[in-house]
Amino acid sequence: MGGLGGLGGLGGLGGGINLGSLSALLPVILSVINNQQGGLGGLADKFQRGGLGDIFNSWVNHGENRDISPQQVDTALGPDTVDSIAQQSGHSRDDILGSLSGILPQLVDKSTPDGQIPADGQARGDNDILNSLSSLFK
Repeated sequence: MGGLGGLGGLGGLGGGINLGSLSALLPVILSVINNQQGGLGGLADKFQRGGLGDIFNSWVNHGENRDISPQQVDTALGPDTVDSIAQQSGHSRDDILGSLSGILPQLVDKSTPDGQIPADGQARGDNDILNSLSSLFK
């Protein structure tokens, strides 16, 4: 796992995302990834096209997850995707970008335990992911 650099976005959101809204935000993120982005494979393609494929691959592969900044998330996902998540969740764009910089590495890592994108290509959101993200609020 990476250091807290990329995960610091979650803890430092102040008036934005808290633990309660994180559990409501995760299904929105999963829906956008799985239904609008083409699953993890489509997400990997977006990161590759944005010049951030090496960061995404670090989350899939075994070993340390590289951190990602909110600006890099914005570059990789594009404004339409970020705006869609913000609109569906009721949070500001900046809060979403900060949250995604912490959530995406964990989400992709936990969805690819075998070091590769699963055959169905779907990102997973389960209690293990929520527990690992919730530890950032303690």
